[in-house]
Amino acid sequence: MVSKQQLDVRILAIGTELTDGQVLEKNAAWLASRLTEMGYRVLEHRTVSDDRSAIELAFAEFIKSSDGVVVTGGLGPTSDDFTRHCLAAVLGRELIWDETSWAKIAARLSQRGIPVTENQRVQAFFPSGAEVLPNSAGTANGFWLEGVGSTRFVAVLPGPPAEIAAIWTDGLAAQLKALAPRVTNRKLLLFKTIGRGEGLLATETERILDDLEAESGVSRIAVGYRANVPYVELKFWLDQETLALENSLREKVKVAFSDVLIGEGDFDFADRILNVVTAGGSVAILDNVTEGLLLERLKARYGKLASGLDHPPPLLTNLMYQCGGTRASARATIVCELGPMVGSQSDILFTLRIDEKEIKKEVKLPGPAQAGASKEGFTERSRRWAAELALRFWSENV
Repeated sequence: MVSKQQLDVRILAIGTELTDGQVLEKNAAWLASRLTEMGYRVLEHRTVSDDRSAIELAFAEFIKSSDGVVVTGGLGPTSDDFTRHCLAAVLGRELIWDETSWAKIAARLSQRGIPVTENQRVQAFFPSGAEVLPNSAGTANGFWLEGVGSTRFVAVLPGPPAEIAAIWTDGLAAQLKALAPRVTNRKLLLFKTIGRGEGLLATETERILDDLEAESGVSRIAVGYRANVPYVELKFWLDQETLALENSLREKVKVAFSDVLIGEGDFDFADRILNVVTAGGSVAILDNVTEGLLLERLKARYGKLASGLDHPPPLLTNLMYQCGGTRASARATIVCELGPMVGSQSDILFTLRIDEKEIKKEVKLPGPAQAGASKEGFTERSRRWAAELALRFWSENV
């Protein structure tokens, strides 16, 4: 039985395309958020190039200093994919052939009309003692080692995000959860805000936590902040002692930040539009304000949700998006345009048309996002704010 309240995990991403800036490394954030929810403590994210000595050095250090190690990348069939070889060398283990993995690789390639070449065979070798983690989204299976010296586990995954997600869903999450420290009733409350600076939010948040501590007599709730323009996230970690304060904390936050709070947890205003689109409804967005940022926002959220759908339809199948223009032929249309602004208190004019119903709203951008009296004066920050306000307007009126 584990006595520690938390197990320390380090995440290692392997690939020269990551270290040279060609590809932005996002897998570590995806994995870290899920590990943290399980009760693990993620101490470090490290990225190394396709260099054997650098990889082996990282493996040796991480295995010596961590309760768990999660690795991504370097499991493919090319000459620069040698993650399995480096780990086997550090552990002093031989690589063992797995016929089941090879049969799956050959079948997958053949079904797609791709020649089965000799270099593909490397993907069917695993360090002795490893448990294969089947990859339903690609050819390279991952693998799992348990009880490696003082390290409780090492999980090695391919690099593509879709393949990591598939392996996670198909069994890795359950294995990690079974080994997770038995932290009772640990919970993260996350609130997303827009329209107020991090410093002002922190001042009010600290006051809320001071009041709760004085009222309840229990330990102060741990808090963190994440600024990602135009958002600021408030993160509260509740443990066994402070969990009873959850409802009180939530109410205080909602009252204090009612004018800037746009979501709690994984809720997203973009989901309201995407729900209509993925259900087969038609939506038109006429946007002559955000210069495409509203569409990018929808695409990013859709990409996050689509992996959880059995048959995700293409985003643009039922979404018509125009940067400006006239009303499109769709049951529901949202128009996002610059307001008159001359002699007016509004920067943006939103119009929502559903069948014969039309709703209009003039919106003044928050102080930090205010721009000049012309479209040319709008900064990217202003446009991002406008995109969020458009999504919020849709959600409140659709």
